[in-house]
Amino acid sequence: TGAPLEARDVRPADGAYLLEALPQATDLGAAASGLLASAMAALGLILAAAGLQACATAVGHDAFYRLRGEIDLTSRRLAISRVTLVAVSTLGYAASLTGLVAPATLVAAALAISAACVAPSLALAFWPRAGDREALAALAGGVLGLTASLAAAPPNGRIEIYALAGLAGAALGLASGVMSGLAGGKEKPAARAFIARMLHGDAPMFEPDKGA
Repeated sequence: TGAPLEARDVRPADGAYLLEALPQATDLGAAASGLLASAMAALGLILAAAGLQACATAVGHDAFYRLRGEIDLTSRRLAISRVTLVAVSTLGYAASLTGLVAPATLVAAALAISAACVAPSLALAFWPRAGDREALAALAGGVLGLTASLAAAPPNGRIEIYALAGLAGAALGLASGVMSGLAGGKEKPAARAFIARMLHGDAPMFEPDKGA
């Protein structure tokens, strides 16, 4: 108070403030701002629930099931899933409470990882030459492309950086999977049968207690 206004006293408004203040700025009233805030909260809850379920399924069912074999009890894998849910929820709460990492950065990183590591494998699922080796090559290429892109990018945490890094990882992962499939030289009967089940429904996609 009483001091002259300097440049360091002024900062640009962030995107969340502009988004929430836009309805009032256009004379729509406070109710519109509340509805917009509710929509943002609902989207955050949906993303959080999807992330928790995907993490618990990947660690507690798929990874544990594949590593230990096909004779593991369902109760054991269910226990691993529940422990994973509790651990990830606790870590997420701690990260939000301490503010060590900005929530927007975590969401951007999650989307980049999904684009670089998951999207190439999903695209290769419809190729008769794609199998376990091609999926592994796509995953390795996606991780390499994402890591190299983030290492070369400036450390400003902008969502555009993560988007471009995810795109680079997805492109490199898909290329790696395609090259691995072309090097194989022939179609795989199991892959052809899997595609037939997906497209034509000739057999159930899910087996009892074995997932997809």
